[in-house]
Amino acid sequence: MNYRLTLRIFLVLLLLVSGSSAFGQWISLGPDSVPALMRPFDGSLKFASGIGRVSCLRFFKDGDGKEIMYLGTPYGGLWKKTVNGPKWEYAGAAQLPNQGVSDFLISRRKTDKLFILSGDPDCILNKNAPALGSTDCQSRGIFISKDGGQSWSDNAAGLWMDENGVELIDFWKFPTRKVARKLLVDPRCSRRMLTVIHTYTNDSKTFDGMIFNSNDGGQKWIRSFYGKDAYLRDMEWKPRSKKTVYASGRSVLRSNDRGKSWFSLQLNGLPADSSVIRCEITLSNAAPDNIYALVIYSHSPGGEIFLSENSGESFRSIARTQASPHWRTAIAVSHKDPGLIFFSGGNKVYKLKKENGQWKQSFSGGSIHDDVHDLTFDPKGNRIYASTDGGIYSSEDEGRTWLDESTGLNIAECWSVGVSQSGPLIVASGLQDCGTIIRFPEDDSLRGWWITRGGDGMAVEFDPYDNRLIYANDGNNNIVSRSEDRAQTWSRNLAPTREQKAMYRRPFVRHEKYSGLIFTAYHDVFKSSDKGDSWKKISDFSFISKDHSIVAMAVSASDTNVIYAAYSSPAWSDKPEKKLWKTRNGGETWTDISHGLTGVHWNEITDILVDQINPEIVYVSFQGGWKYKIMKSVSGGEGKEPWKDYSNGLPDDGDVLCLAKSVGAQSLFAGTINGIYKRSHTDGSWRSINYNMPRQMISDIAVRESPLMLFAGTHGMGIWMLHLSLER
Repeated sequence: MNYRLTLRIFLVLLLLVSGSSAFGQWISLGPDSVPALMRPFDGSLKFASGIGRVSCLRFFKDGDGKEIMYLGTPYGGLWKKTVNGPKWEYAGAAQLPNQGVSDFLISRRKTDKLFILSGDPDCILNKNAPALGSTDCQSRGIFISKDGGQSWSDNAAGLWMDENGVELIDFWKFPTRKVARKLLVDPRCSRRMLTVIHTYTNDSKTFDGMIFNSNDGGQKWIRSFYGKDAYLRDMEWKPRSKKTVYASGRSVLRSNDRGKSWFSLQLNGLPADSSVIRCEITLSNAAPDNIYALVIYSHSPGGEIFLSENSGESFRSIARTQASPHWRTAIAVSHKDPGLIFFSGGNKVYKLKKENGQWKQSFSGGSIHDDVHDLTFDPKGNRIYASTDGGIYSSEDEGRTWLDESTGLNIAECWSVGVSQSGPLIVASGLQDCGTIIRFPEDDSLRGWWITRGGDGMAVEFDPYDNRLIYANDGNNNIVSRSEDRAQTWSRNLAPTREQKAMYRRPFVRHEKYSGLIFTAYHDVFKSSDKGDSWKKISDFSFISKDHSIVAMAVSASDTNVIYAAYSSPAWSDKPEKKLWKTRNGGETWTDISHGLTGVHWNEITDILVDQINPEIVYVSFQGGWKYKIMKSVSGGEGKEPWKDYSNGLPDDGDVLCLAKSVGAQSLFAGTINGIYKRSHTDGSWRSINYNMPRQMISDIAVRESPLMLFAGTHGMGIWMLHLSLER
């Protein structure tokens, strides 16, 4: 069969089926439902079964009184469907600078006025990393739509002021270094709103919490509380109350005047703030005076649930629990039964139920995906929903059975994308906590998406000449594996070492020309010439701290002896050194080429790209909010002025995560935290080629040269494909 002809026919049909109005547009390849298991009886695949992370679920009624569910994701935007509807639909916000949805509101007075609190609600601020190490998930503020979500404000809404009414200049300037987690509206006045935010303050080395109030529908926000190291993350309006609001972080706060002033409830029976990393609260319509608080301790393996039955005047412990990681902690109490609580314990869902005056705890997560980020009851209290790393699940029988309700969600958090370079078009990707997936074309007996590996899927690569030979890497488990039958079965773990630490996204390079030649990196660089059966350590960086690992690596296509490797963990000094290294002799000696990489001492190198022909032409990309997003050298990083800024055309908030090149298109591609950009060798600047694809965090880019196609692995909306020969 003529694979090229078949592939071209497939692409034309795909364009027609997708409804694209013009050639040169991106086509979403999904997946938009949980892929099938390649090996149904493989337990590791069952645990990976999922579609992507969900952050929140909210219920509203439309103008006709029909109840609509809105689902927020940390990277994949806003989705909606009717209760018991067949599938989710994307609800817009494609042009926002951050597709993360921490919380969501609809105005009761004007149902076409929508509010999105942006960002990942469980974004982790790393105090030791540039810009707190999370520019891709930090909140960018509140965005407003006045036409039902068809269009949104271009910038963060509102004027933000301190307690004295003084404007907080550049409050939402990128990088914001802020996580915003909850957005509330006064049940009796839709113009009165509150939000809770936390940030890390370097001077005091504390995670400070802030609460802001708006009395005019979000036009002006005035800070009503600032707590040093309060680490605020949650806020709830007391049921049936006109004025009482609660907030929590390391402890619980209460306001008796609609959020204008706050006081702590910690001395009323809650543990000391200093011993707590997170406190999550929930309230029940059936018992308005009750406060349920799930406490996660800073230095203890367990957690604890506290109950107040008098609006916080006193608390008592009702259960000891298995602790959840502080970045995924959830609790919910039934609106009908104040004695029915669901909460996260470890990675699972547990139930706490009061029976005959005693609280009884039991596992109630069934077979739903691990890692629970939110638990929510529907307004009537008949159904509990769990938002997880694998999608959204519901139960109507107190957790005895669960229904996967993720159909239609195109929210896969891709860490990588790989594409076959010969034969039929096969695409693979490593996903955050949802394994490694692979997609076969429509004329294949295995057509569609399949889960082929479990765990945290990372780098995946096809052999340049044999599309049956695929390499896959797993994150936390330090696994390198190989399949020689199109991902149906996999080899043993081929990892070269267990003695060195690696990055979560460990660098892995498959050589562009030589079959079986692969490289990976831990603290040192390792090379295999026999598809991973044996490895050789080709560096000796023993003089660099063992706490540092290689974060990016590139091997020249024209000269396998030329290799570049970059270290993580900025030195926090004014002198760039020991960050970027190069060897010309296959690893026998290495040269520090950090000199001239402006800002490298407080930015993270994310990727390295070497020219296809000239190994001395090299590009380096950065994340950390620095004005230089990409730098280029034509001298292999050596000489008097080795590096030049190559960022022209990239936006100020366009931290670059990955680089790719195409010989056929004679172009470079840059994947940023909010879209993909292209630059030909003759262009003086980068230009956006997002077109119809929502602004997305691009984790990886792959190119197939014949026919000429570009693939974007997004961290929130799956895999997208662009036919470069038709690109306008």
